[in-house]
Amino acid sequence: MSPTNADHENLTLEEAQERFKHLTETHRNRCLWFMNPSISIDITRPDADRILDQIARKAPRSAWMEVRKLKKWRLQHIR
Repeated sequence: MSPTNADHENLTLEEAQERFKHLTETHRNRCLWFMNPSISIDITRPDADRILDQIARKAPRSAWMEVRKLKKWRLQHIR
């Protein structure tokens, strides 16, 4: 397995949250236009999956790949 594929496994909660925050801020206008800008969702909340799905559907491929990594991280770390 290449380091980029295992990337998500080594993330701490803080790092995953930072990536999630960056992803949502970067794609807010295009993919999350319906969200109130003052609302910040935590990656550990169930709502995060819906936000990641929305970004994956409407953002470029690079964002889709980051969404995929964060979803894998969520599967492994969030119960």
